[in-house]
Amino acid sequence: MAEPPLSIFNRPIVGDTLKFLSSPALWSRELSKRGDVVKAYIRGIDGLKMSTVYHLSGVEGLKAFYDEKNVARGSIDTPPDPYLFDNYLFVVPKLNLEAHKIRKGILLQVVHSPENIDRFIETIVSLSQGFIETLSAKIKDGKLAKIPLNTAIRQFTARFTAKYLWSYDDADGIFIRKQYEAINDISSVPLKLPFFAYNDGIKIAKWLREFSYSRLAEHRLEPDKYNDTMKLLMNAVPRLTDEELILELNHLLFAINGLSSTATGAIIKLLQHKNTEIYGKVTAEIENNRELLESFNNNQSINGKKIDEKFPYLLNVIRESLRLYPVAPMQLANSVREFQVEGYKIPKDVIVIGAIYGNGFDPKLYPDSEEFRPERFEHEITNTTSGYEYSSFGAGDISTSHRCAGQPAALSYCVYIIARLLAKFEISLVDSNQSFSWTTAFPRPVNECPVEIKFKS
Repeated sequence: MAEPPLSIFNRPIVGDTLKFLSSPALWSRELSKRGDVVKAYIRGIDGLKMSTVYHLSGVEGLKAFYDEKNVARGSIDTPPDPYLFDNYLFVVPKLNLEAHKIRKGILLQVVHSPENIDRFIETIVSLSQGFIETLSAKIKDGKLAKIPLNTAIRQFTARFTAKYLWSYDDADGIFIRKQYEAINDISSVPLKLPFFAYNDGIKIAKWLREFSYSRLAEHRLEPDKYNDTMKLLMNAVPRLTDEELILELNHLLFAINGLSSTATGAIIKLLQHKNTEIYGKVTAEIENNRELLESFNNNQSINGKKIDEKFPYLLNVIRESLRLYPVAPMQLANSVREFQVEGYKIPKDVIVIGAIYGNGFDPKLYPDSEEFRPERFEHEITNTTSGYEYSSFGAGDISTSHRCAGQPAALSYCVYIIARLLAKFEISLVDSNQSFSWTTAFPRPVNECPVEIKFKS
């Protein structure tokens, strides 16, 4: 088997370290252009030594990455590269082979059952009116109000997460602040070196675990008091250990919080296309379904399927935005055997990266990939594809692979929040060139995306 091509950023002594540190996502995107398999060297992942990394993208690359016979994710607590996974272990349960099959079965049958997804939507709707009222209060005498849009959506998402997962009403805002810190620090460059925010993320992740254990104790004292995700997982069959249950909740916590950037990203792209057919189609969908949105506010016939059916074009806007700004631009794993991709050898016991972000710019999959074109999800990328072309939620079959089982609920969440905001407010970007920062592992709108809002006339 041949050796894969070397990264274009490889330099003597430092390898790809400098480029990786400056922006893991942009580094990954450039490597994807070089081929589906690229070899790189990064210093700092395992102490100060140089680590060999294999970067996989494209359909064949991601098929190999998501094959559990090849790699293990979230189960690495021993050398060769334990440091990389210190935080990862706090938010991702063991995902190898039989353990993953059991876990996926629990998630699909319990957490992501139609009934629980409806409860997910009901929780959004029940809290959204307070969110709208908070924003409305910032508009004085009908004048424009300037707000950081991403901050507002993140605060709402954090409050929703506390309610949905633990039935926790965060009146003092402490839990929201801790979630903020955790997302910021754990999403930073995953190097365990002095002065890196990642080290602070480890401490905050431990705080979140302690919080979850305290909520678990309260649920056991008064089991009939709660109707939330923790209770569902407590009653799951086969029974989860306390540690497995907490890992699942932390995993859901970080996944749901990532949706704030997803919703903000879709709004940014819409506002940047305000004078185009794209914005017109979305606003037409919202106007045609105002009555439906009001019925949801009155707790009538709430369900995710109805939301998706009524807003198909907005749904494609969100999918296209996720292609450009996925919640997690890459996934990390460790190879558990030697395998090959397109004739290239991947050795055992090396770090392997699945390029979610880079895959979205593969010209073979996405012609004119730099363009924002929601229509591509009506034609080029459809449900008849292999499951590896669109990887913003992971890849493969949702019932068996590592594709996120929460994808339907996540998309419904974003559709509803965006529709509610655009139905109530006229929103304009302060900077028409608003962009995202890729200096951390998760995309973040620069300056939290300042916008001006006023009531719709």
